[in-house]
Amino acid sequence: MFLFEKANGNKLDPNSIQDIEREGLAKINPLDLVTAIKNYIESVPDDDPLLGTAIFALGKRYDKNLKRYFIKLLRRLLDSNPHALFQALIALNNPEENALPDDGSVTEYEQNRKYAIDYLKRVA
Repeated sequence: MFLFEKANGNKLDPNSIQDIEREGLAKINPLDLVTAIKNYIESVPDDDPLLGTAIFALGKRYDKNLKRYFIKLLRRLLDSNPHALFQALIALNNPEENALPDDGSVTEYEQNRKYAIDYLKRVA
């Protein structure tokens, strides 16, 4: 996430910079990381325990160009992985798409599914 924060022009605290350097991430192109995360998401089944985490990380890119990709994920996850669906809704909110109201909660599975359906109807 720190790598995306840095790429987005956000100022990082010294500890975050040290984390990036210590993990050998300082020279990684953020676009390559986006590609790697998308490849992971596409390669795992819907019940993969890290799918939601991967979507969360990709959402931290705050990239409006990923909107269609996150919409595709909403359709894919609508009936299969509530946690990952929630992360896709949040990822759409990051570039101000208003897919998930402020009172959204990861534990409100049916409500989040409704939010996803409503959002998909709006953008169809």
